[in-house]
Amino acid sequence: MDMAMNVDNADANSGASESTSGTSCNKIQASVEGGGGVFSHNKKSKTAEPEEDEMDLSNLLYGDVEEMTMDTNLKKLIKAYEKLKKKYKKLQEEKDECEFQIVELVKDNQTIEKNMGDMFYTCLNELERKDKMIAELRKEISNAKA
Repeated sequence: MDMAMNVDNADANSGASESTSGTSCNKIQASVEGGGGVFSHNKKSKTAEPEEDEMDLSNLLYGDVEEMTMDTNLKKLIKAYEKLKKKYKKLQEEKDECEFQIVELVKDNQTIEKNMGDMFYTCLNELERKDKMIAELRKEISNAKA
């Protein structure tokens, strides 16, 4: 209470503009009389939420750490994204190359199957022709003996 009286006396003696000094003095007086604020030894204020000054100090000391961590994480994510993007592009090119090879192999396979089919039918025709020739020659031999 002593401080409240000193603040009031100082305000009355100064004669300065009461609007500026009066308000700050009233705040000091209210905080001293109310038991809160800087001069308070109230245990509830310590267990309650941290004061704004403590939060500002904490933010001042550790605020950039969170930003640095976020920036570092962001940079890591961007780097991983770029790496995956390159890998995706490489895999896409490999897939395109494989698809091209598949198309070429399918064409080659169709050509080989057609050629083998043609050769098979040619062989069948050739065997028939040879069988006929053998039959004719046997017929000539049997006619010559008779």
